[in-house]
Amino acid sequence: CLVEKMELVIGERVVESVKGGGVHAPHPQRIAFGCGWLVGSAVNTAATTVVNLIACSNVVGGKGALAPLAVPQDWHKEVQFITATLPPHTTTHTGGVCAVGMYFTSPSPLSDPQPLLAQYFAQQDTQQAVQQVVGTASGEVCVVVCCSGASSEAKEDTPPAPTITYYTVRLADKVAVTPQTNVRVVEQLKVPTPPGFVLFRTRIEIPFSLDKQHPDINAVEAICEQLQSDATCFLHRNDAATAVYTHHSSYISIDQDNQKEGAIDLSIVTKRSKSNSSTNATSPILHFTPANPSEKKELKHFAFGLDVIAYLPVRIHGDTTTAAATPTAQESDDNNNIADGAEKEGEADDSNSSNADGIFAPLVRSLCAQLRLMVTYAVDLLGAPPGSPFATQYITKFQAYHFQPVPLVHTITLIYPLLESFTKAQEKGVLPDESYLTPLRTELHHRLFLPADRPLVRITNAFTFAPAPTSHGHNTRLRDVHKSVHPSGLAGGKQHLIMGSYDYYHYMQDNFDDKGWGCAYRSLQTICSWLLVNNYTARPVPSHREIQTLLSEIDYTKSRSFIGSSQWIGAIEIQLVLDSLYGVSSKIMNVSSGAELEYKGRELAHHFDSVGTPVMIGGGVLAYTLLGVDYNPQTGGIRFLILDPHYTGDESLKTIIKDKWVCWKTVDLFRRDSFYNLCMPQRTRAV
Repeated sequence: CLVEKMELVIGERVVESVKGGGVHAPHPQRIAFGCGWLVGSAVNTAATTVVNLIACSNVVGGKGALAPLAVPQDWHKEVQFITATLPPHTTTHTGGVCAVGMYFTSPSPLSDPQPLLAQYFAQQDTQQAVQQVVGTASGEVCVVVCCSGASSEAKEDTPPAPTITYYTVRLADKVAVTPQTNVRVVEQLKVPTPPGFVLFRTRIEIPFSLDKQHPDINAVEAICEQLQSDATCFLHRNDAATAVYTHHSSYISIDQDNQKEGAIDLSIVTKRSKSNSSTNATSPILHFTPANPSEKKELKHFAFGLDVIAYLPVRIHGDTTTAAATPTAQESDDNNNIADGAEKEGEADDSNSSNADGIFAPLVRSLCAQLRLMVTYAVDLLGAPPGSPFATQYITKFQAYHFQPVPLVHTITLIYPLLESFTKAQEKGVLPDESYLTPLRTELHHRLFLPADRPLVRITNAFTFAPAPTSHGHNTRLRDVHKSVHPSGLAGGKQHLIMGSYDYYHYMQDNFDDKGWGCAYRSLQTICSWLLVNNYTARPVPSHREIQTLLSEIDYTKSRSFIGSSQWIGAIEIQLVLDSLYGVSSKIMNVSSGAELEYKGRELAHHFDSVGTPVMIGGGVLAYTLLGVDYNPQTGGIRFLILDPHYTGDESLKTIIKDKWVCWKTVDLFRRDSFYNLCMPQRTRAV
């Protein structure tokens, strides 16, 4: 139910007790003392919609009467983090996801929350922070208070559910707190792209230097002012021409065929100050170095990689329905020749309007939020001990990345400090080691209420905004074909399936004829694709020859003649390859007869519930990939969800389902006169 979802998310920082659709209320002592932000949408004016939470970091108890409520130690950092993390929000795009209020958790019920909340939000720093984040001119903020409703009658093994109360807080000179009932807590929130809007992406790298002894964090405001001023223009290239836009433009003009999958690039250029003799735009000129170079300063130089995606209004050439206004962009073949004060074609005189109201305002706000947060992180790192991996002699860059972890229904933007060795590896095309970011990722999982046992915000998880390359450069494979299979028909059974996605590998793919001997190779490739798709690795799926070459090096039973041969492999070889290539260990389940698999339902169900990786089954003369079981513990009845690598046709889901190349099978699939080995990869439990 909706309220249980909120109870769970508020009560436990790591949502690990959601299994098989079940929700378990946390014990009172596990309810965190803290506060954070409600994320949702106010598109439905009758009710505030909440879809997830983001926790504040480093909270403390309030002073005096406010002791029951948590207070962030640094409101400034909290505002920077939440503003940079959530997608850009604009009042013209009312369906967007944004912060809609705050939540509080307490280990015990609050007897009279309303006056307590009134005092809390009457504090000037609290009011300013909430207004900056929620961004409503009216000052209305939806606040949720969650307390544990511990009952003396509750049994020890039946923890009581927290009580949840909602209030509307009007921020003004005199804070008003009233009960709120029109709050919807949902697990899914569909945010369709509004008509006439297209996703744009803006990237810019800004050199920034800090005095190690006396860092000036406020210096970043000069760059933000420059981005927000009329000196900044935005460029979008349509075919051979470049359109130039200002803060006063009302939409962006694009070609019909420019509506590609992903995001359209939008560049930024800035004009020099009017006191400068040059009137040409240059890109980039945004930078900061402490003044008075004659003074002896120990400077630390960083590169700040800003990256923002935002939906902006457009007009499509030849389409009269996407915008009603006249064009506001001046077509120019030379994007470096933007004259000072030049009037853009079709632009109205908006000299009295604020740039904060322009179509680029959300994009610029996010750029500034990222920049401020990067400077804050850089100043914090100046105090890191010399032996720390985050010591400033090793960190050379801060980069923004975009993610959408599976539990979330919206994108988030996270900023990571990059080691010099990391950036050099990227430049060489080598897979960088990001293990040094584990402590930071752990904290982010904690704040975003993400599971703590799987990688969701590694840099390899980030959006690339490019079509996913097909393995070996050949045809695109089908993904998650088991989602289309018919029910198993087992009475009283419960399904236990793989976690995450995979690509279906089978005979004859990649124009490679492995019919009759390559089924175990294909099963291994499916497992490797699971590791790749779910971001446990960035290593491409190996080819048959790469698998054979590796085995000839690590398996003493394989000579060099094995490379390029048609020799079979089994579960033991697959175990060796997974360990060598990915550091993934595997359990091997042995049965002396295929009939014995009928009695392995409990073990296999546990594997899929706790680990969730595909399983390779090898025995007799065939190999299969096991994606799950349907198991009835009372009767012992079992069905096996088999992905068959022996399929030789094209990538037709209809054919694969119709001919049962992926389907539920009984134990009769396995030969009674043959032994079987099951390779069960063990998922690395790490962030």
